Amino acid sequence: MTPLVPPSSSSDTPHTSAQDLHDAASLVIVKTDDDGTASVLMGRRHPDTAFLPNKYVFPGGRFEHSDTKLPVAGPLPTHSQNHLMLSVPEDTRPANMHALALTAIRETFEETGVVIGGRRISKNVAPTSSWQRFFDTGHQPDPSGLHFFARAITPPGRPRRYDTRFFCVAAHHISARVATIDDELDDIGWVSLDEARDRNIANITHHILADLARLTAPHESVANQATIPFYLYQNNAFNRVLLSHQDGIA
Repeated sequence: MTPLVPPSSSSDTPHTSAQDLHDAASLVIVKTDDDGTASVLMGRRHPDTAFLPNKYVFPGGRFEHSDTKLPVAGPLPTHSQNHLMLSVPEDTRPANMHALALTAIRETFEETGVVIGGRRISKNVAPTSSWQRFFDTGHQPDPSGLHFFARAITPPGRPRRYDTRFFCVAAHHISARVATIDDELDDIGWVSLDEARDRNIANITHHILADLARLTAPHESVANQATIPFYLYQNNAFNRVLLSHQDGIA
């Protein structure tokens, strides 16, 4: 998949091209207690990692082509399908964008052992070992509960740069939890939104938590989200742009 950047990305930096970016996805799993307190699943990246060492993050990672070739238990909600097509090149295949939801599910499974899936029906062999282990749990991925709610491009000058789509899903969509495949994260656990803000997190994570808090407030619904916050480096500053279907960028 060609990294997808906004029409205004020429101001990202004079020496940066789209090829410097990698498409990625992150999944924010939200658990709401009886008293209404929302918690999210986070883990700490190891100190020797090149990207965000020692930071607490949501599970997620880089898009893989295998994410486009899978049977699913249910479709990604229509509003998320539509929002994913905001501010992307006209020749972008919708299926490639929808696959980013599966990237989020796969990376979450690899890093935390959490399965977001429905009962396995397909007998096909999964295209990669990670997906095969997911299918071996007796499930196939189910993006029907995921909601795309934010997007961010890593600022220039970082060792790795990603064009990340953030999805959220309610914890009741967790089907199972098994041993993790990799050891990218430690200290994995549920953290209230207030506690998360006090942890060692990246600047973008503060913004994503604020967006999530607005969407999980009383009488709000992520399914009714009219605009998608898009964080990117423009005009020598890190900006928050609102994407909408009315005019592409609000």
